[in-house]
Amino acid sequence: MNYEKAINQKLDDQLKELERLRERQMAQLQLKLESSRQQQGQKAHLKAIREQDINTLFDQYIQWVEETMTTEPKPWLQVIGVLSSTKGVR
Repeated sequence: MNYEKAINQKLDDQLKELERLRERQMAQLQLKLESSRQQQGQKAHLKAIREQDINTLFDQYIQWVEETMTTEPKPWLQVIGVLSSTKGVR
């Protein structure tokens, strides 16, 4: 149980950090668009596309982090073996 607690804390920390990074990416996008000389319609279109890209990337990474850092409640191990003989084979 101590391992599970520790890994869950690491998972929570990692997810919080990813959300902070996502917010920073969105803020950086906003700053970039504010300083852009493009027309408002173009800015809005670019913002929608970039926000979708950022969210897709972070959502995929968050899913990967959750899948790799989450433990199964009942771990199991499957052993598969293959035996072969090379005698008589030509």
